[in-house]
Amino acid sequence: MPNSKASAIALTISCLIVAASAASFYDEMDITFGGQRAKILNRGQDLSLSLDQYSGSGFQSKNEYLFGRFDMQLKLLPGNSAGTVTTFYLSSQGAGHDEIDFEFLGNSSGNPYTIHTNVYAQGKGDKEQQFHLWFDPTAAFHTYTIVWNAQRIIFLIDNIPVRVFNNHEAAGVPFPKSQPMRVYASLWNADDWATQGGRVKTDWTNAPFTASYRKFSANANIVGPNSKATSSVNENQAWSTQGLDAAGRNRIRWVQTKHMIYNYCSDYKRFPNGLPVECSRPSLLEEIYSIFKMSKKHKKEQNITEINLQEQEVQTTEVDFWNLAFETFLPDQNDTEDEYYPSEDEFLPYMEDDYLQILYENRPEDEYVPRDTWQVEYDDPFSAFEI
Repeated sequence: MPNSKASAIALTISCLIVAASAASFYDEMDITFGGQRAKILNRGQDLSLSLDQYSGSGFQSKNEYLFGRFDMQLKLLPGNSAGTVTTFYLSSQGAGHDEIDFEFLGNSSGNPYTIHTNVYAQGKGDKEQQFHLWFDPTAAFHTYTIVWNAQRIIFLIDNIPVRVFNNHEAAGVPFPKSQPMRVYASLWNADDWATQGGRVKTDWTNAPFTASYRKFSANANIVGPNSKATSSVNENQAWSTQGLDAAGRNRIRWVQTKHMIYNYCSDYKRFPNGLPVECSRPSLLEEIYSIFKMSKKHKKEQNITEINLQEQEVQTTEVDFWNLAFETFLPDQNDTEDEYYPSEDEFLPYMEDDYLQILYENRPEDEYVPRDTWQVEYDDPFSAFEI
């Protein structure tokens, strides 16, 4: 974005922070398409979107935002939802737009929804991760959350993190941080691709399809000369630096090992010439396993004072490797108070590529470390790698 435009945005950022309490859809949202298919109900507390063979429907926020936490409760359409897409997302406008997506891809009766997440920056996306849920999203309302700050984007479901996308600008990866975005939601037909690659089409005999929204809240920076806070002012900006604590890392590890069905960072067929730069890493399997093998020589020592990771000359100090191994690779073994050292056969199943990708994407230290500074000492060897 040109500096002049960025400066203009900076000048128009409101000092108001929208409160996290749920506000009226009348005050917060405008219907964008679908006419009477979009209905605000219950004195502004609920909003329903419908889809028939003629049109879908959607709405957008009155305000634009630059960073914040955005929560929405959704109940997805039940039964045969094949071909339909229900959405909750943030987006700017224009060819070089930014976007942060929750998309809920319908399926035939008895088959699970696919939760599709993506991040666009400067018009470029292709950063998809997909999940199956561990509950029925049509039986009750569940809360879907986007946390967006200058360091990272966190996707949460019922306050359980399912994905983190870190800022990799230092590695040349665009990150959405300069363009204000509105909140959008929609229900539309996408049976050319949404269900099993378009093989299963929408059954219009089940129309109209209806999805329900409620309890929208935005604790966020409002942007624009005409923006106004429709909720009370809230000084809590915990989202501005929010990351994942130990409990959050354990939860996202569980979600991504048990419920992730697609990760672009593991799709070597899609990227035959090399994974995107934010996915790449220098021989992680060999590096981690080298730590494991070295640590076997120090079974009576809880700390390893210096570990050189191959040719990168990364040095670590005071690494509690065995505790790290318990917490990261062998969580089931972490309950025992007895001293326990995994064998190679026990350790290696946790070294598979997808699992390492999850570990590195959600490591405690997530700032990018340029290669020319890798001589610096680190408390955690994993903080030396940008994933």
